[in-house]
Amino acid sequence: MIRLRILVEGETEEDFVNEVLRDHLASKGILVTANHLGLSRSNRGIVGWQNASKYICNSLKEDPGIVVTTLVDFYALKKDWPGLHEASRTRYSERSSIMAAEINKDLKNRLKKLWNPHRCIPFVLIHEFETLLFADPVNAASAVGISSLAGPMEEIAASVSSPEEINDSRQTAPSKRLIKIFRENGFGHYDKRVHGNVAALGIGLPRLRESCPQFGAWLDSIENLTVRVESADEPSEQG
Repeated sequence: MIRLRILVEGETEEDFVNEVLRDHLASKGILVTANHLGLSRSNRGIVGWQNASKYICNSLKEDPGIVVTTLVDFYALKKDWPGLHEASRTRYSERSSIMAAEINKDLKNRLKKLWNPHRCIPFVLIHEFETLLFADPVNAASAVGISSLAGPMEEIAASVSSPEEINDSRQTAPSKRLIKIFRENGFGHYDKRVHGNVAALGIGLPRLRESCPQFGAWLDSIENLTVRVESADEPSEQG
């Protein structure tokens, strides 16, 4: 069985791994654990790359038998993350792959002979966790028990070809839109950890990966893991 460590940004992503991804990946022969990569001191976004890269490298070094991946939000990433500048200037459909390539390039330089491209699958969610919830507004609304939530969410989803295109400004990021919908329609307070994961469960992985291609590509790469993880005694310098 392949062991996969998913380095997540916070509690919402950890719940998503444990409640939505874990059983599905177990059925594919992949044993999943979620570890916090850590928030910045200001709690506004994930830690900077210097700290994040140390955590990733240490994870790969301390257990040569695991595969490591990340589940962090593009929105509010610190400016020192590899590929962020380049990705910000390209189409949404290319951002995640650009980030992954640049992150791997940086990690290869840090790990040198210990680098093995089959053991690291970086993923940056475009743009944040709430992006996924716009994949199926009707089922998301039904899951959280607020049927009238579907209308405003569907209006937003209809304005883009994929939820991953919903932009990441401080006013219009997916989470900000949900907060506004809840407030303006008297639905109470949007709770990312509670409403978010309940909605994701209601939508289901098939619909999430279909509507969010970059998320789907990440899941594909994980599911396609086989016996590619080499032992620490035989490091690969591919990449």
